[in-house]
Amino acid sequence: MKLKNIQDIGGCRAIISNKKKLNQIVRELKKNPIFKDNKGEIRFKNYITPPKEDGYRGYHLMGSFKDQHNKFKTIEL
Repeated sequence: MKLKNIQDIGGCRAIISNKKKLNQIVRELKKNPIFKDNKGEIRFKNYITPPKEDGYRGYHLMGSFKDQHNKFKTIEL
């Protein structure tokens, strides 16, 4: 696989103390257009309900951010 094709080389993680706070944060972040694809849909993966088979729980939002060459790159929060 080429480095330019790897989506999860960059990311940001936050540990949230409870589901209510997580839902508030996700709701606010979803208002930002950087998390929408070219069809206007929010890009996300919900591993809270249900968790992954190995027990992992998390909520991922994919955003498009410009790099130093003014090209958009996907970063997962």
